Amino acid sequence: MSLNGIDIASYQSKIQPSKLTTTDFVIVKFTQGTTYLNPYAKTQYSMSKKADKLLGGYHYGTGKDPVKEAQYFIASVGKRVGECILALDW
Repeated sequence: MSLNGIDIASYQSKIQPSKLTTTDFVIVKFTQGTTYLNPYAKTQYSMSKKADKLLGGYHYGTGKDPVKEAQYFIASVGKRVGECILALDW
């Protein structure tokens, strides 16, 4: 069995997961580096969850300080850890 999915970032804020009938999962960009937080991440994530999609969250790594970037990402994902798959865009 294969799954179809997409990743979405802030520039794709108008995507409505409920209308993605052939999409099984959505991976939302949460963070980049140690200062950027996708302003639409919470909304994109909750809309995907309400649409009954499999969930993921990702961090766009800059490589400047991997430990601080990972800490920032995990803090930003918050209680969603364990509910979604975590990914790194390197």
